[in-house]
Amino acid sequence: MRRQSSNPRRRLCDQSNYGADYLNGLAERVRYTGSAHHKKNPVEYGFSRMEPRPEKSICDVNRRLAPREAASLLKAGIQMCMMSEPDGTGFPKFIWAVNNEGEVFEAKTDRNGSGCYHGYPLDSEDEMSIVVQAEWRRRCQ
Repeated sequence: MRRQSSNPRRRLCDQSNYGADYLNGLAERVRYTGSAHHKKNPVEYGFSRMEPRPEKSICDVNRRLAPREAASLLKAGIQMCMMSEPDGTGFPKFIWAVNNEGEVFEAKTDRNGSGCYHGYPLDSEDEMSIVVQAEWRRRCQ
C-alpha cells in the first residue's frame, strides 16, 4: 500500500475501531461551511470578495460544487469511515470522499475542532488522493 502522508494527522483511521452507530452519529454532527479561500468566485457562495490565495486549491475551477453536494460528500466520507482519527474534540481533522466522477475531495475542520468543515479537490497526483481512491473502491465493494 502507498504511503498515506508525511503528516501524521492526514492518515486514514483504522476502520475496525468505529461502528455504524458511531459513524452515523458523527455524520449528523458535522457541518459543511466552505471557505472563500477555495472558491474561484466566493461571492457566488455567499462569501465576501477575498484576495486570491495562490497556495490554496480551488474547488470550483471546472464546475460549481453546490454546498448540498459538498455536505453530501462529507457525510458519505464519514459513513465510509474515510477519515483521520478523531481528536480530543471528537471530530476527525480530515475527511475524504470520492464523487461519482472519481474526483477525490478532502475536507478539513477548523482549528477549534468545532465540526465545521471546508473542502477542496485533491490533485490526482497527490499521494493521499491515490490512497483514498484505492481505499474508496475497496470499501464500496
